[in-house]
Amino acid sequence: MLHHVRPSPGWLARKLDDVRETFVCLGLALRDAAHPKLAFLSLGTGLLASLFWLAVLVIWWEPIWLGAQVVATAIAAGIVFTLMPAAPAVGGSVAAMGNIASAYAPWLLAIQFGPIFTVFVLVGGYLLLVMLSVRILLELMLMTRIQTRVLRRYPGVERGADASFRAGLRDWLGTTSTFVFGGLLCLIVPVLGGALFFVLASYLNVRSLINDALEDVASDAERRQVIKANRLRMALLGVLMSALMLVPVVGFFMPVLLGAAVVHLSVRAHLRLKAGEAG
Repeated sequence: MLHHVRPSPGWLARKLDDVRETFVCLGLALRDAAHPKLAFLSLGTGLLASLFWLAVLVIWWEPIWLGAQVVATAIAAGIVFTLMPAAPAVGGSVAAMGNIASAYAPWLLAIQFGPIFTVFVLVGGYLLLVMLSVRILLELMLMTRIQTRVLRRYPGVERGADASFRAGLRDWLGTTSTFVFGGLLCLIVPVLGGALFFVLASYLNVRSLINDALEDVASDAERRQVIKANRLRMALLGVLMSALMLVPVVGFFMPVLLGAAVVHLSVRAHLRLKAGEAG
């Protein structure tokens, strides 16, 4: 007879430690993000991306609005058809006329609520483009400065580790393919698909910065060890960062906050692995 296997205290303790470590890294990152120089860089990056896409929205307002309407109507129709399937319209009786009305009701509701969804599509698309732009600028321009600042808190970290371009390219391709195909799989899951996609995107937002965080600190093999041992922590940190994006003002400091948190998370994990090998 099979019995329900309850998680061992050791398993639960490890998961609680993952949560605690994630919040520790977030707290350390908040302290680093308050540094005037890094705060100015983060604020400037956020404002630059926001103003750029705002200018694009103003200049090409009409085609963007029309495109958003098409997308919004499709989304509204999909939601309405899911919640209220159309009835088949057959025959020529009064009942059949009712069926015809039922068949067109979802489309009428979709058109009625289309403008509301259009606003959501515009705002959501704008925020997404701003976040993607900030994310690219973070990886290309800011991570080196953030890492230099954070590593001052870890004087025992040895520098000079080798990492190959081939391994970095392979890692980038793997992360991108996971986002594309994993995201599509998440979105076809009913009800929970959106939540799963949110968690996946949040995880990959952190995961894709690990190589930059451990640049010159860990070898390719050591980076893979860090990633393998800290998937839950990366997912938790990604979700926390996504939530903080919604907090007014804090979002402008998200580039440095995210970068510093990832550096703290990865460097601390790397030091634990090194200590375990030494022990």
